[in-house]
Amino acid sequence: MQRLEIISSPYFRKLLTLISLIMLVSHGGTFYLLSERLGNSLFEREVANLKDKLILLEPRALLALKENRDLDLGHIFPEKDALSNVRYTVIARRGEMIADSHALSETVASGFELPEVVRAMDSPFGVVRRYSEIYRGDIISVAYVIRNSGVVLGALKADYPVEVMREELYQVQKQISIIFLVGYLILFITIFFLAKRVTEPVKRMAEVCEAMTKGNYRVKIASNSHDELGDLARMLNKLGEDLSDRVSTALAEKAKLKAMLQSLKEGIIAIDSESRILFTNQSMYQLLDSDEIDCRGQTLENTKGCLFLKSIAEDVLRQKIPIHEEKQEAEKIIHISATPFEAEEITGAVLVLQDRTEIRRLETMRRDFVANVSHELKTPLTAIKGYVETLLEYGFSDTAIAGTFLDRIAVNTDRLTVLVTDILALSKLDSGQNMLETHPCDWGFVIKKVLHRHEALITEKSLKLRLDLPSSPALVEGDMEALGQVFENLLTNAIRYTPGGGCIDVLLKTAPSEVTLEVCDTGLGIPTKEQGRIFERFYRVDRARSRDGGGTGLGLSIVKHLVLEMGGRIALESYPGQGSRFFVTLRRAF
Repeated sequence: MQRLEIISSPYFRKLLTLISLIMLVSHGGTFYLLSERLGNSLFEREVANLKDKLILLEPRALLALKENRDLDLGHIFPEKDALSNVRYTVIARRGEMIADSHALSETVASGFELPEVVRAMDSPFGVVRRYSEIYRGDIISVAYVIRNSGVVLGALKADYPVEVMREELYQVQKQISIIFLVGYLILFITIFFLAKRVTEPVKRMAEVCEAMTKGNYRVKIASNSHDELGDLARMLNKLGEDLSDRVSTALAEKAKLKAMLQSLKEGIIAIDSESRILFTNQSMYQLLDSDEIDCRGQTLENTKGCLFLKSIAEDVLRQKIPIHEEKQEAEKIIHISATPFEAEEITGAVLVLQDRTEIRRLETMRRDFVANVSHELKTPLTAIKGYVETLLEYGFSDTAIAGTFLDRIAVNTDRLTVLVTDILALSKLDSGQNMLETHPCDWGFVIKKVLHRHEALITEKSLKLRLDLPSSPALVEGDMEALGQVFENLLTNAIRYTPGGGCIDVLLKTAPSEVTLEVCDTGLGIPTKEQGRIFERFYRVDRARSRDGGGTGLGLSIVKHLVLEMGGRIALESYPGQGSRFFVTLRRAF
């Protein structure tokens, strides 16, 4: 299996193919050169042999030409030459062939027109390689001109078929090919094992490097060789150990940093130079009310809820200086601190988003609270001071007027007492000092006790009270005193703002898991635009009328705090001129 893996290795195949191609080219070139040299040697050998034969034949051919008779060439040479592939021909000066060793006839107008004979006229021998109709192929033709005292008597010619030489050359080439093939196989097998020996550690190193890219830095390369590959293997092992330690340290630091960034309440967005998001923490999604999806790689412009950050991001990337701005987005006031950064090849900026909506709301509430408290305290104090100064200046000569002033001083003192008491109550609720002890309480019993204390006031204003309580105890999880304070504030407001002859309904409805108290009146009602602020401290719809009625503007705020402390909820329905309906729902006790 391992051998098949090595053979399938691209590096092994490339290395083996390259070496094989080099061997084939070198062997092929050598074979070609040897064949050419051998072919030339055979050609030269045959030409030399034919020349020697023609020189031996020349005396007899000369005698025949002198005597002008035919020459039997078959008796000149031994039987083996007569039966050989060489054809000898004697040509007379007139051009006719007077002798032929193979008794062959060739259609030639004159023998002296043959190219080999023409060449022999200017040199000792004429050598030509040409096509022969008799042999139906190429031949080597050597001609020798016979002279007597400088007079040309004729010519002696020898023809040798090239096909015979080719056959001899083919046999030699076949032997050389067999030798080369055996040598090539031996070299191929040797190179195969050498390439395998080089490829195996290289392939193992590639596998180790691939494992390192996937985060496995503990993988090792087993190598006992002391060559360059062995040194490289040991260096890779050492590199893997170093990378493992460094990556572990980097991951630990990254995990710590990510945990710290994710634990921050501030939203954090890191962007690159193209305003693409590199990192965000969990608080960012909550701050921008965005879907919790991975938005890395997206631009601020294309990310939901981040479009308003585009301008400050462009400014900080362009100016390369920290920028601090406060913007309002979707009813939230967000403070943005943008700081540029440069890290190696990455440039960008870090945007820290802080929700200051609550801080601004609390600051507004604090200012309003201080202003309202100052105003609420100033009004009765001013009245008390005026009455006291009048009494001190004019004395008590008129007992009736003095009594009236003292009554008004007492009323304003009571208003101050109620105001301070409500402020202290709210302070305790805000600080958590007034921890309620919830336990099963009969809400109907509490309602009856409160109603009993206000019967005289209800009768005095000629109000109609309709009470609807369940026949069985309506037990809720709450604090007895807090339940009484909640209902008393709601009832007091209903009595205060309902004109004489009006109607007040008190209903207590039970459900399988909760109990709901409804306090309805036919009073002035509350405008829709004012209903969202009705539970704020010192907020009054009609300040003059509220103050005349003795209200402090803190009652409903205290009611909301107490209901939330008991784990309940409060709601309001109101229409100007038709009255108001308050709903208080608490968990039912079993």
